Order: sequence, then C-alpha cells, then structure tokens
Amino acid sequence: MSRRVKLSLLFFAAVFFLATSIYSKGTSNTTVIPSIALSKGKADRVIKIDRPDGQSPIYVGGVILPTKEQVERTPDLKVNFSRALPDTFNNAVLKYFRKPVADQGQNMSCAQSSGISNHLTYVLNIARNLDGSQQANMYPQFFTYAMLNDGGQNGSSFLDGWDIVNECGIPDLVTWGVSDINAAQAYTWMSGYDKYESSMRNRYVEYTKVDISTSAGINTLKQWIYDFGDGSANGGCATFSVNCIRPLQDRLMYKVPAGYSKTGWPVIPAWGATGGHVMLIVGWDDSVRVDVNGDGNYTNNLDIDGNGVAGNVGDWEIGGWLVANSWGTAWPSAPNQLSKGFFYMLYRTGNLAPGSAYKDTTSSSSTTTPTKVDTLKNGGLSTGKYAYTLRAKNINPKNLLTYRVQINYNKRNNLSLLAGVANDTNATNPEYVKRFNVFNYQGGPKTMLGTTSTSATTIDIALDAKPLLSYVNNKAIKYFFQVESQNVASAAGTVNSFALYDTRGASPVTKTCTQTNVTIPQSTTTTLSIVYASEAAPLNITTTALPNATQNQSYTQQLAGEGGTTPYTWKLCENVYSEEANTGTFPAITTALTLAPSDTDDAIITKSLGFEFPFYGQKYSKIHISTDGNIMLDSQFVYVRTPKNLVAAKSIAVLGADLVYTTGDKIYFSGDATKATVRWTTKHLWGASGMIAANIDVAAEIYPSGKINFFYGSGMSGENSSMVIGTSGGEGTYITFNYAKITDIPDNHKFTLVPQEKVNGMAVSSSGVFSGTPTNNIGNYLVTFALEDATQIIKRKTFSLKIESTGITSPIADYLSKPLQVYNRSGSVVFSFELNRKSDVAIEAFALNGRKIQTLFKAASVSGAQKVIWNTNNKNSNVPNGIYLCRISIGNSNMVKRIALFR
Repeated sequence: MSRRVKLSLLFFAAVFFLATSIYSKGTSNTTVIPSIALSKGKADRVIKIDRPDGQSPIYVGGVILPTKEQVERTPDLKVNFSRALPDTFNNAVLKYFRKPVADQGQNMSCAQSSGISNHLTYVLNIARNLDGSQQANMYPQFFTYAMLNDGGQNGSSFLDGWDIVNECGIPDLVTWGVSDINAAQAYTWMSGYDKYESSMRNRYVEYTKVDISTSAGINTLKQWIYDFGDGSANGGCATFSVNCIRPLQDRLMYKVPAGYSKTGWPVIPAWGATGGHVMLIVGWDDSVRVDVNGDGNYTNNLDIDGNGVAGNVGDWEIGGWLVANSWGTAWPSAPNQLSKGFFYMLYRTGNLAPGSAYKDTTSSSSTTTPTKVDTLKNGGLSTGKYAYTLRAKNINPKNLLTYRVQINYNKRNNLSLLAGVANDTNATNPEYVKRFNVFNYQGGPKTMLGTTSTSATTIDIALDAKPLLSYVNNKAIKYFFQVESQNVASAAGTVNSFALYDTRGASPVTKTCTQTNVTIPQSTTTTLSIVYASEAAPLNITTTALPNATQNQSYTQQLAGEGGTTPYTWKLCENVYSEEANTGTFPAITTALTLAPSDTDDAIITKSLGFEFPFYGQKYSKIHISTDGNIMLDSQFVYVRTPKNLVAAKSIAVLGADLVYTTGDKIYFSGDATKATVRWTTKHLWGASGMIAANIDVAAEIYPSGKINFFYGSGMSGENSSMVIGTSGGEGTYITFNYAKITDIPDNHKFTLVPQEKVNGMAVSSSGVFSGTPTNNIGNYLVTFALEDATQIIKRKTFSLKIESTGITSPIADYLSKPLQVYNRSGSVVFSFELNRKSDVAIEAFALNGRKIQTLFKAASVSGAQKVIWNTNNKNSNVPNGIYLCRISIGNSNMVKRIALFR
C-alpha cells in the first residue's frame, strides 16, 4: 500500500506537535496530523475530609501525576540572573492574579482549579495587562475538568489541562456562563460556535519544569517568579503536587513564630503519603521558619533530615514558598484564618524523599484533634523535585479556519472527531487528517452536554482546523469532517450539520455542507465533506529544484515561497525519515526470549547488536525490547501507547499497546552483523475490563544503515483503548502511523522507513538562503525544508541534491604536453593547454550555487596546442562580475578552477 510520510514539525511555543502520520483503512491513503493525546497516569485514592468548623468537606486524592514521558518531554526552565532578588515576594497581590483565590468546591478538580483557575488566569492576564478580579478575565476549572474526569468524580492532570487549552483554547467565565464552582458543571461540555471560537484566543502557553531540590533550583524559580528570568516588570508562578492528608487539616499545621514578618501564618515543613493535591507557588519569604528537629533553634546547616549530609536543602528550617491553595478564602479556618487561602511551605519539601512525615491514630475524616507524632524527615512533593511553570507565548492568535459542527448523541465517550483535507476536489477520502483529541472517546458515558439521560442531547462545537492548512496546496480544496465510533451498547445519534468558517480573506466566509442529519452508525467512520475555494492564496514553497552542488566547494541557493502571511521563516529539517516499499517477507523467527513471571507485563529485555544502529542522529549498540511492542533506545521501561507517549520516548513503536504474555505468548529475537529482528506474538492485552483476548503477531527489522522494516500479520484483533505505531527521537521529531485500533491494520501490512542522510556543511538562514560547503561523498541526497509563515502555518518540501566530484578521477596531466594555464583578463578568460593525443574536451562555467552558466567548449580535439576564450563582454553572455567555477573535463579526468570575473 503506497502512502506518504512527512516529517513532524518542531514544537511551536509548546502548543502542539504537528507531526505527520499515516492513517489507513482499506485502500484509502490518508495522512493524519495527531494532536494532543491525553495521558492517563496513576492516581491515588480519593479521601473526604470533614472539617471541624462545619464548612463543606474537602476532597483530596485522585490526582493524576505527570508521567515519566511528560516529565522528560517538558523542557527545563532557563533564566538569566540579571536582577537582585528581595527577601520576600508575592505575585498574588498583583492585579493580574485571580481574586478571590479559586475554590474547587466538593469535587476532585484541584489540578484544574490550581492549574487553570489560578495559574492560567494569572498567566494570560499578565500577558494582556488585565484585572484578575473580573470574571471576563478568569478561566473555569470545569471546562478542562469535564474533558478529563471520564464523566465521574475522578482526578485529573494539570499538564493535560494545559494541553487541552493549547489545542482548543478555553472560555472566560463570562463566556462559560456559570460559576466555576457550580458542581453541576463538573461534567458539562460547552455548546456554542461563538463560544468555542472566542475560546481559541485564550491559548498557546508554554510550560517548563524546574528542579527545586537544590539551592540553585530555588534561586531559578525565584528569578522566574520575580521577572520571568528575562528582566520583565513582573514574573510568574509554579504548579506542583503533594500528598496533603497530613498536614493540611487545619489542626495539624505549624505557624510562623512571633517576631517575624509573617507571624501566625500557617507553614508546612513536610507532607504526607496520601491525599494527592495540586497547588500553586506564587512567591516566597526567606524568614518563615519551623523548628523541625525541636532543638529550640532555627538553622539551615544541621543534618536534620538524617541523610548524613549537613546543610542540604532538606536540612533547611528557614525560608519557604508562598502557596495559593484551591479551597477558597474561607480556608484555612480559625485559628489560621489570617492567610485567607494561602500558606507557606518550607523550601526543604522540594528536597525530601516521598513518604509521610506524620503519624496519627485517628481517621482522616475525624472532627477531633488527632494525636500526632512528627518525624518530618520524609514528605517531599508528589511531583518529585519539580514544579511546573507556565507562560503565554501568543496572546492574540487569529482563527484562520474553523469547523462548525452540530452533533446529537447520547454517549459521547463512543465518539472521536477528525478533520481532513484533499487537494483533489473529486477525492472520496481525505489525504490528511487531524484528530481532535479533546473530543476523543472521552467524557464518560454521558450525552454531549454531560447529562446522564439515555436520550441524545445536541451540542454546537467549533474545531480549529488551522493545522490542516499546512497540507493545502490550492485555493479550491475538499474539506472533510469525520466521526469515528466504537461498538457501545445503545449509543446512537446524528451529525446534524457541518460548516466551514474561513477568516483568511478580506471578510469571513461561511460554507455549509449539503449533508444534514447524517446517522452515526456504530463501529464505523461517518464522513461529511465540502468543496470550497478560499480567496486566500495557500502557503507554498515555489522552488522546484536544487542545482547540483560540487563537493568541497561553496554553494548558495535562495529558496522561495508564496501565499500565506509574511514574514516567512525557513528551517532545515533534520532526522527526516522517508517511507519506502518493504519488499521483505514476514520474519517468522522462532528464537524466543525468556520472560520471567514478573516480566510478562511492563518490562524490557536488553539485547546487544552486532552493529551500531543509527537512530535520530545517535548510534546505539544495544536495544531494549519492551513487552508493549516497542524497541526502546533508552535502558528503562516507559509507557509508549499513545502518540503523546511516543513523542517523549526514543523508541520504535511497532505496536505500542498494553500487551501481556501468558502461556504460549512469546517475544522473539535474532541478530547478527547485518540486521536485528524482533517479533511479538500474544493472544492477550489489557483492556478497560482487565485482560482480554487478542491476536497479535508483529515484527521489526533494523539495519546498520538505519533502515527499519515493519511487518504485521493477518487477522490482527483486540479491543485496545490506546495504541501507537511509529518512531521518535524523544525530542519532538517523530512519525506516527495513527491507526485508531488494531483491527484497522490491514492484513499482512508492511512498510519501510529510511533515514535521510544529512548533508554536512550546509545550513539554511531564516530568510531561506541554503548555503555552505558540502563535504559528503558524491551522490544524490534528500534535503527537507520547512517554511513557516506569520500565522504559524508550516509547509515542508523535500528536494534531491546531487553532489558532484571536484577531484580528478585520473591525472589530467596524463593528457597534456604542456600544463593548463588560465589567463583572467578584463572582459575574457583564456584557457590554454596542449593535448598529447586526441581527446574529448569540455569546459563549463557554473555559479557558486551550482547553477550552470554555459558550456564554453565541448568537442573531440586533436593533439596539439588548444586555446578556449570565455568572452564575458559578449552582449549575449550576460554574466555579471563575481566568482565562478569552471570545470575542465579531458577524457576521463576533470578539474575545477575558481574564476573571478571583472570588467
């Protein structure tokens, strides 16, 4: 089956990965642009705390922590230490911060309450100079929470919430229309085209992580809080997670002692082992303190954490972060009401090992004061040593193309929405598809609006189709809207309408699909389409070919583009893989690896290779075979089961899914100096209901050249909840073949990925000048460029670059009685030489970029004296002053002379 593979784009402003993927069903050829694939980490149990003052109960726990893949793909925070820092600082007093502080209410939305209502509100307001006390400048926790809680009282991930914002935006509270602590809205999906389109202006934020376990990391975060680490007038905040069942019950908190600036404020020296909770660092105070070891003194230089080293951050009794909680201003209750929703957390918590620092003999829901024993030697953050920062990168994005869709359906977790395009207006299937993962089998078994009725409800949603414009080549395009559905009992509904809203031209245009009230059958894909010609010219790379280059000689070529919105930015794409036909046969190898009982799920087996395997710019002598159908290049097991997982992992996902192995299930390996082969065969995988039946037989071959062959058996089956096929270098450049489920993979399917060899010594400027001195061996090479316009539409194009020889294949002197001489005169260049025998002679002139200027002489010459004159003053010459290359070929030999023309 012939299909196209494209290079993924770089991560733009931490917004989305616009990677190219392949999605195939039957005989259709479709490339998918995967968007955010929401991760599912492991959450702790939910705990209800009945507060002694009669206030509403507090719910903690259920938080989904950042996965290893998310941690690895999140860049480290970098700052410039250009301004002195004060001893105390508080961003919550600024007008940009939400006032009052967020209250998550009686639900498990703390990750969204802190990450969205508090943190995102501040970040967008400071970028726009807006007042955080106005509802028009606040953002609701339930918009993202309703997407992430599976339709029930479940926890969520603050990183997943930010990813949702980056993909589809978020409404302000006025647009949302209701209080963000109204528990009835915890499962509500917003309806209204205008609401979604206005929400798209509130996105494009970049998040980073900072290690706060060291004094250097503490100072880095302080600088960020103070001035974003770049000298700005104001700075940022940082989100983190802890286990808070101890000590956030009011009666277990410490207070800042008398005589200090924050006397009486609650302060936490360590955390517990249960009750996951997300909060926000908004400032610091270097004077807050707790006598952790009970010696009557406040020190930072004694070994109080018991690790045998005195003076590390875990030993600090002085100094702490100012933290905004998400339980409203009524927390904490008396006698700590002074802080009205805030408290201090000692710096030491960032350095402590996980585990409870508290012991008591009462239940977590008791209203009586418990008997406690403080150890305070453990109790670090549940996000490990990291806090996560956030900053707006594009505060006024423009919606270029949106889909307006009305859907009537009764079980929204049965649907996945996609948008596609075909440059052929007669096509019956899209060539390129974007999956909208914020509407991707999620939200629980509720109606589209979030009710539990068995009757369908109608929702009006707008989807950002701008990523499709990177694949639009013409004004006239066929646009597709697709709905994938699974086999869920009693699920039913219709696509009532579909329309395009195009703002690329002088005035907005709405184009409506003629198909209406289209039934959504189960276990199939429903397709609607519109043929539409925009008045706006699409972005395109107009350069058609690259001139040949000469080995070890200077080369320059200006690239050109048109359409879109200027100014343009050019990039040279590296680590590009091209798809080729796989002509091999399924490798039915039978040398099975030994899987210990503990390794039948979520494990890796390390094997040495008989060669060095080049992969995304690095070479590996070992591979690590994952039970999940992946070849890992790092020596530890990580989950690679979604496109988002794949981005962060250095891996080859042959069939990345939650595979499991029992009697008769095998993983096979064979290898020598020519190739290595891995094969996975199992009849089992993990599904939502536990271990389920499957039929998996897949294999991969890797070669010293970097080539990768993928193979799939026939009759593949299994009800997988998530899967991924593709490759990734772990740094944002990746390829995915995004099949929705195992049964989408055609019988006996196979393909090959081949890395494009880098042309050494070459680079492209942001203005599109491709130049340098190529040092590769002579031959043909593929070079891929990316052109980005001012609206972040990106177009890629791959060219063939031929590198020719500059050397002499046999001594040219063998043909000469007298050596070649070149006379450079005003208006002409004279080539003088004497042949010792009859020979074929050619003299050609080239520009430095490899473009051929003209053939000066080409003939079979007799022996004797020869003279060739390049008359650059000739009116037909049209050769300006400059540096040129002249290639002299005699017989089977050639040489290149560098010529400076002048007049």
